[in-house]
Amino acid sequence: MTPHYQQPPFVVKNIRTASSGEFLTVEFQDGTFTFHSQWLHDAQVEDGPYKQVGDTYTYKHHMAEITEASIAGQGTKTTLDVTWNDGKTAQFPSVWLRVHAPLVAKREGDETTHQAWKIPQGWLPDSFSIPEISYSEVFPKISDTTKLHIYETLVHESFPGLLKITDLPEPVPEAERKGENTIVHNLLKHMFGSIFVHPRRGGDLTYNIASHFERDVKKGLAVPNYNTKNFLMPHADQAFYNVPTRLAGLYILEGESDNTFVSAPAVLRTFKDESPELVEPLFTSPMTLGRAGHLYSPTQFQATVSTVATPPPGFPNEVYRFRWHPHYVGSLLTPFDQFNKTLIAHRKFQEIMIRDTHTLRVRLRPGDLYIMDNYKIFHGRENVVKEPRTAVGQSVPDQVVIDRWRELLAEKLLPVLEERWLVHVPLMQLYEMDKIING
Repeated sequence: MTPHYQQPPFVVKNIRTASSGEFLTVEFQDGTFTFHSQWLHDAQVEDGPYKQVGDTYTYKHHMAEITEASIAGQGTKTTLDVTWNDGKTAQFPSVWLRVHAPLVAKREGDETTHQAWKIPQGWLPDSFSIPEISYSEVFPKISDTTKLHIYETLVHESFPGLLKITDLPEPVPEAERKGENTIVHNLLKHMFGSIFVHPRRGGDLTYNIASHFERDVKKGLAVPNYNTKNFLMPHADQAFYNVPTRLAGLYILEGESDNTFVSAPAVLRTFKDESPELVEPLFTSPMTLGRAGHLYSPTQFQATVSTVATPPPGFPNEVYRFRWHPHYVGSLLTPFDQFNKTLIAHRKFQEIMIRDTHTLRVRLRPGDLYIMDNYKIFHGRENVVKEPRTAVGQSVPDQVVIDRWRELLAEKLLPVLEERWLVHVPLMQLYEMDKIING
């Protein structure tokens, strides 16, 4: 008996053009989608990804109509060859069209007009083990395969957002305490190419959270994160920045503490299940967050206005970033008539995240190093159990992370797709193309 092999989703079974030429319907292996002829005309890159004045979609004064369309090639080289009424032609890679289809085309049989909340799954402690990777897989040389695995584990919405690095080399204690040439700094820079450049501290020094050095104790007098004597509630780092860094790395040099990790998507999913009518304020009602950094001279004043959940541009029912730091919140900035509802929503969000069902408790010991996605993993500290205790931290900006991930994915796809077809593809669609083509 001949085995049945499932055809990849980009396989095109049939196409048809509307009699008006305004639409092109493509029957893929896993669904049928109808595209606007004008969208295809605007998106084509036959002359390169960058447009001359007359080709920009905002400058055009006519509506493109398709006069001819056909299927050419096979496998990953399949294209849809299109000609419009202005004489322009384009050969659209079918896999390129397939990953764009859910975003811009109408799916046959889908009459949905209201988009439901799209919340990542997240994880709960009772069914979760922190992924680990050995330092030897990163230093002295890290493969592209390992890099892609790390990016996927930390950043993709379907993955944990938390990673432990094991088998670390012995530290140089004095260098770690000074924040110079530290393990976490060198590791993040090697893995991601660049690290966060602090406006006062600079780019080569890490930050320390210590229980016994005078300078660090002084930090704790004014900054909750640095006060090792206090219970530190689950939070995102740099919540008072307009654009917080994406990845945070924390290395334990000495001492022990009971720390917590919380999956923000899992909190929001529980929140939605229990109080769906309160979800919207988390996306729409702003709060103030601020800090006076007296540890710097002159004092560094920082503040921002944001919501708990920030959607990606144009997709109001999805989540790109969570922002939460109860120690730094000033007040809600909601209109008078929305205040009570928003207050209840924030209190509910806080209550869920500190439940035992949502709190992963970890005893941090010397030599432990964790990297987390600061946009979806909250972390806290319940108790310092052994002193002296010193933690060393460093972070990586969002732009650095997504640019490097995009670069790696593009390099993998170049044997199949020309560069011009990759330039404008959203990162998650680039990731999807890689999975479709390379498995």
